[in-house]
Amino acid sequence: MAIPKANFISLWSADPNPYDLPRNVGIKLNDKDISGAKGLRNCRWFQKRPWQEEIKRMLASGVKYELNARMEETRKDRRPRPRPVRSTTSQSG
Repeated sequence: MAIPKANFISLWSADPNPYDLPRNVGIKLNDKDISGAKGLRNCRWFQKRPWQEEIKRMLASGVKYELNARMEETRKDRRPRPRPVRSTTSQSG
């Protein structure tokens, strides 16, 4: 799916219910995730209520959600090749 004007796409911990996401898409939080989330609670740019609620909800559920982008792999021999630059000046001999 291409979304050329998208700046940011994310999943929130509250999204599985309204979007009927399967339970297996959640990833269990590990110790690093938990300590990272607890640290985010104290960062000033995450002090707004929606972020605090998100962090609290994620820690309470013990699950995180991630999006991954998949790029098509291209074999080296099929890559588009740059066109040679042609001189615009005439050569006289």
